[in-house]
Amino acid sequence: MIATTHIDLPIALAELQPLQLEGLVSCPHLAAMGVDLADAFCFRVPQVPFRVVSERLL
Repeated sequence: MIATTHIDLPIALAELQPLQLEGLVSCPHLAAMGVDLADAFCFRVPQVPFRVVSERLL
């Protein structure tokens, strides 16, 4: 069974915590796109309340 779901993720920009990738991190998907992990944009959100807005079975 496959479904499509739309959710609401109310994240305030002030809640974002910037992160930096360190050490040996491997991601074949990003490497295939030519992404240099040293330049990757990473952040952490400590808590995210979300709610399902709609859901439909395909």
